Amino acid sequence: SSLQKKLPILRKELMSSLVLGNNPKSRPLSSVLGRTPGTRFSRQAVKRTPYTRRNNMGPCMAKFGKVTVFIGYLENALRGKMYRVARRSMKCYLKGVNYQLVTVNLENDERTKEKCQKYKMYLFKRHCIAAEYLKNTDWMLVLDADTGVVNPSHCIEEWIDDRVDVLVYERFFNSEISAASFMVRNSKFGRDFLMKWADREFTLHEGWNGLDNGVLHLHVLDTLIPDAIQERKNCHDVWLNATSYDTYMAVVSCVRQALGATHLWPGKSRFYRKAHGWVRDGYLADGKTELASFGKYLGETYPSYGKQVFFLAMPVIGECYPDCERLT
Repeated sequence: SSLQKKLPILRKELMSSLVLGNNPKSRPLSSVLGRTPGTRFSRQAVKRTPYTRRNNMGPCMAKFGKVTVFIGYLENALRGKMYRVARRSMKCYLKGVNYQLVTVNLENDERTKEKCQKYKMYLFKRHCIAAEYLKNTDWMLVLDADTGVVNPSHCIEEWIDDRVDVLVYERFFNSEISAASFMVRNSKFGRDFLMKWADREFTLHEGWNGLDNGVLHLHVLDTLIPDAIQERKNCHDVWLNATSYDTYMAVVSCVRQALGATHLWPGKSRFYRKAHGWVRDGYLADGKTELASFGKYLGETYPSYGKQVFFLAMPVIGECYPDCERLT
């Protein structure tokens, strides 16, 4: 459909429930490791610490320590009107809460100039820079510059799950793990996650690679189930052969099938399900379509190449035998 053809190139989303909204015209996850010794927020909880929804626009209790909002930007982009509403809404929201805002020019940041100079693509450089600034906080919410606050009656902590170090969410329309926004704990795992993600810049192929959003799926797969040798290879091969949006969606499907129905990996990461994260795509906020109907429509129009059952269509042990379980 014409809608589906337009959606893939947008990497923009709305903080729903803070509900952040992205301008749809913008550009287009070892072990349990603590962070800085001596800080009580470095250890994951066995049971998630509850957090009550913000009451009548009151203060947000700092149950998880210092929370920082990180926004990387390109100077030329900020000169236009595209980001103006998003920036103003964010500044307005932050006046009523106790979060620190860090905005960084991705092209000219003195603090990370030497550390991150090898990254040529700003999408990947952003992860390197964020990893450095993460050292100064307990939790960091990373946002695209065109993400605006739509519903300020929420605290960021409502989505912090202290059983893990990295929080991501599913995009509603195609089940992608979104790279537009994510939360990271200041831990070795969290910082390493960002740096290894940034290093994926040097693995990009010349086809439809999906940039940092595409390689995020492979990064998550390698990080969460490193012992799944054959499955990881299968999905990597599918990615290497992606030449269009339809074939790229096969990468997403392959990774999601390999990960299964699990959304929580204690000590590592959690995926928020569709429509349950803190951000949503802007077009979902027009109020004209029920999510259930929209979801059904998108399922029916999902690219056929992405509907393969990769456990049947690709090797299970054929290429890794007899070493398929050497990491288990």
